[in-house]
Amino acid sequence: MLEEPWPDPEHGCCGGAEPELPSGSPSRRELLAYAGLSPLLATGFTRFETPGEIPRLERPDSVVRAALHVHSSFSEGAGALKAFGTPGQESASMESHAYSLSTMGFDLCMYTDHDHRMAGANWGATYVPYPTREDFANPGWTYSSQRYGSVAGGHNFGAGGLTVCNRNGLSGGVTLAYCDSGNKRWTYRTNLGGMTLALAAIAPETGYAEFRLQSSHRPATAGRPEGSYVLRYLLRTDVTERVTEVAGLTVIVSVPAQSGTTTVVPIDPCADLAAAYPDLGIRVHDMSAYGFWFGAGGGPECDNAALFQCLDIARTADVGAALALQRELLGDLQAGYPDIRLVQGLELSYAKHVNWLSNASTDITSTPPTGGSMSTYLRNSIAMIRAAGGASSYNHLFGATRGPLITGSARTGKIKTTATQLLANRLYGADILEVGYTLRGGMDLAAHLEVWDILLAAGMRVIANGATDNHNGSLSSYARDSNNFATDVLASTSDPALVIPALQQGRAFVSQHGKFGGLLDLSATGAVMGSTVTSPKSTVNVTVTHEGCSGMSVRVLQYAVHGSTTVNARRAPLKNVSINPGGRSTTALSFQNVNSYIRSEVWSGGKRVAFSNPLFIRRR
Repeated sequence: MLEEPWPDPEHGCCGGAEPELPSGSPSRRELLAYAGLSPLLATGFTRFETPGEIPRLERPDSVVRAALHVHSSFSEGAGALKAFGTPGQESASMESHAYSLSTMGFDLCMYTDHDHRMAGANWGATYVPYPTREDFANPGWTYSSQRYGSVAGGHNFGAGGLTVCNRNGLSGGVTLAYCDSGNKRWTYRTNLGGMTLALAAIAPETGYAEFRLQSSHRPATAGRPEGSYVLRYLLRTDVTERVTEVAGLTVIVSVPAQSGTTTVVPIDPCADLAAAYPDLGIRVHDMSAYGFWFGAGGGPECDNAALFQCLDIARTADVGAALALQRELLGDLQAGYPDIRLVQGLELSYAKHVNWLSNASTDITSTPPTGGSMSTYLRNSIAMIRAAGGASSYNHLFGATRGPLITGSARTGKIKTTATQLLANRLYGADILEVGYTLRGGMDLAAHLEVWDILLAAGMRVIANGATDNHNGSLSSYARDSNNFATDVLASTSDPALVIPALQQGRAFVSQHGKFGGLLDLSATGAVMGSTVTSPKSTVNVTVTHEGCSGMSVRVLQYAVHGSTTVNARRAPLKNVSINPGGRSTTALSFQNVNSYIRSEVWSGGKRVAFSNPLFIRRR
């Protein structure tokens, strides 16, 4: 066994894998709308891009299309948020995924939020809770200034805390200091359920001091458009009581304050959202703490400054309470989305990431590490999943960042290093490997397939699945994401009690949603894809099923199983056959009867759009 170090909490492996941003920049008018300085806000204008068309392809009834890696309001959202109103930077809600995936024709959505974020803790060898106070005299996070409508403004830190200065011209404006917790791996980003805050600040004599919280993206609801919900808390000297207004997807809470005197503002985001949007009911808890801003603003020719002293964050929910809340939300959401089955899973994320794919018969749990070996922790976690009847998926084998694409000798070296590690630890006992990535960890789909082939040739029975690792939730994010391989399971129903065992048995293939709507399978006498055919004969006859492949090509590959866990390079295939199926749905092929496996790939437009799991051959 080759021991690996625990991930560094300062440089861990979350985030950085959000979909490509839409091209172009928002107009000044759009940015002002986002900042709350335009009448557009009252109409609920909350996003810039129009989602591209996602073809909804009809599939055979025996295929259950599953999204088995999905992050909601209980995770950190898209990682690269830097400014308020940045297109494509959003944090998913559970409901945004339910809406988007059902619209795209998925049958099963499994929420796999990070267990450490549900616990409000960092990853690594020991349990370290998120900070409960940001002392602006000694800040732990990093800050950047952004001006919206103002002619000048900025921020600075001193002994008293964070000062934000703003000077407006002939129109109103605001200067915001964005609180970027990315330097600490987003240690305020988690679900708002059970979270309350207290802000200590000194408001300016004119205008206002502001604390702004961007929360989750939600689909169009009750006449409101889709978009990210926002809470704005304004400390004002010209009001005598707390007043709440609603402008589209923005809740504006004006709080009375005295200039020159510290005002402590209690903030209960879920309570304020519930008062503003009573139609949401329990779904106000399907919201995240995605972005924090601190600012000063006002009307025309307002010249002011606000001083922020500290922000206290209280979290009453531990991982057990968070999982229970998510189950309660699932019960509420399922009734509104009858076309897709919604199931709770979990991404165990204190170490290398492993998805708990639940058969829904046993409640999911999480146990944080207490030091020791990361390999032991991973093996124990996977054993816990197996004991509960679930399946374990080893995620993003090359790392969680997206690109850029690695080529040449660096690519070859990364394949060998990764394969060596996974062979030595036998994938920590995991059932499944995330293979369906167009680009992840700097490596393309071909590289993911190559490592999978190396493991299979070593005699490891590893099933491949797709990777819908989406943190945004919006339909537009799915439309622009090139990492769009679904897991298509051969099952009669989307019930996870049937789907997860079928996946473990290899009764699944991987395909790009919107590009493939067929069915792949492999069968021989007494065996099907995922199982083993044994025969004393010199050849084995295999039926290759390739429904829905008209106009595409199908490649069928046979690789030898040599059984050595020290071989970290893929050997040439024993057989490589190309099929032009035309209108046919099956093709009969003959293969050499040696210890080996067979898998198929579907190509369209010069790219792989689907691939099967293996059928194993063992010479009797």
